[in-house]
Amino acid sequence: MNANTFTYTLVGTPSSPATAVPGKTLTAKAQNLLNQVRGGAKFADLAKKYSDDPGSKHKGGDLGFFAKNSMIPAFEKAAFELEPGGISGIVETSFGYHIIKVEEKKKAEIPPYETIKEEVQA
Repeated sequence: MNANTFTYTLVGTPSSPATAVPGKTLTAKAQNLLNQVRGGAKFADLAKKYSDDPGSKHKGGDLGFFAKNSMIPAFEKAAFELEPGGISGIVETSFGYHIIKVEEKKKAEIPPYETIKEEVQA
């Protein structure tokens, strides 16, 4: 099992009350952001400015490490197909339109029992 660290930006869904923007406009917004990233703009700066995800926006889109089977399928498939430094195309999910950048990959680790013994016994 691998765990990857990702940064991403989310452009909200057309049905999102926060955005109230037609889907075509959101797709154009996502495409514009993707063009900027591929043109050399800093991913984190764009995520901070334009992402509609309140959980990662202030962190420049950083999601940290996560393992397979912990995200929705379309997002996860696109994310795990990328190599470090790779940037996805626009990924559409029920949450909106995503642009994903893989920062790092590492093998998921099982911590030694001694380091988690108290948590396991609780």
